[in-house]
Amino acid sequence: ANTEGYSRQRIVQTTGSPIIKEGFITGTGARVNGTKRFEAPLLEKRLKSSISNNQFHKEKATQLERVENIFSEVNGESLNQVLGNFFNSFRELSNHPENDSIKSIVRDNAEFVIKDFSRITGDLENISRGIDSKIGTEIENINQNLKEIAKLNTQITKTEASGDQSGDLLDQRDLALRTLSESFQVTAYVDGKNRFVVNAEGVGTLVS
Repeated sequence: ANTEGYSRQRIVQTTGSPIIKEGFITGTGARVNGTKRFEAPLLEKRLKSSISNNQFHKEKATQLERVENIFSEVNGESLNQVLGNFFNSFRELSNHPENDSIKSIVRDNAEFVIKDFSRITGDLENISRGIDSKIGTEIENINQNLKEIAKLNTQITKTEASGDQSGDLLDQRDLALRTLSESFQVTAYVDGKNRFVVNAEGVGTLVS
């Protein structure tokens, strides 16, 4: 129960053949024929979809919050205030065009606008580079995860072909799919040739 991704399993038992001796029937108990893994494909599909949606909105909120902080009016003067000061000083200059001190204020406010534009541009570029770097790292993790799913597919096929139980391996594969669904919408199914296929929505087949 403490194993992440574990699915409930039940022992499958059958009654042993009774022994008839001198008119008496003696039972031989029960035999274990294997284990049955309880699956809920519809719930698993909804879970993966919910994970994808949750991660999408969570990441979107995080990045938009970073952008919001750039334009924040809480700490220091915001772009709105800087532009307001700039246009207000221009309005003042239009009323007193001969005033050198007001001209100096207009020039200083113009420099503040330029500096704030530069600050905003630099901060936005830093966010963009951070997102690009994060995507690069995530792609590496996705590829590693896909290799793990392909490996599990091979192990599951061999295990089931030999008549052994593959419940734990199936649990590991479902867990890997949930991890994969954190990056994009994932669909998985078994095709007509009994191959386990993983698709990315809008992309195509990733594992077959």
